[in-house]
Amino acid sequence: SKSVASAFAIEYFSQRGISLDTPVNDLLRRSGSKFQIPEGDTVTIEHLMSHRALNLHYVNGVPATRKMPAITEFLNGNSEFGYDPVKVVNPPGEKFQYSGGGFLVLEHLI
Repeated sequence: SKSVASAFAIEYFSQRGISLDTPVNDLLRRSGSKFQIPEGDTVTIEHLMSHRALNLHYVNGVPATRKMPAITEFLNGNSEFGYDPVKVVNPPGEKFQYSGGGFLVLEHLI
């Protein structure tokens, strides 16, 4: 699923003239999102897809019997479903650490 999501994101941003080197917090501000990656001004779209910046090793599901919360609830942390807030855990681009949080931010951007 991550490969398909990345291929879609590459095409989505390319069609809009947005480089994968674009800082994510800049895009979030421009889109009107209230979410910002804390201390994440150097995190780029590419970092979201390459697992080289953010936390959340695993993205928990939500039972089908429950109402799906807004994605910003997951980004900011949702203890009911076991989500810590998305944050930078490594200097962007320097170390691989599997990051479901990167894909949550990518989904929010798209």
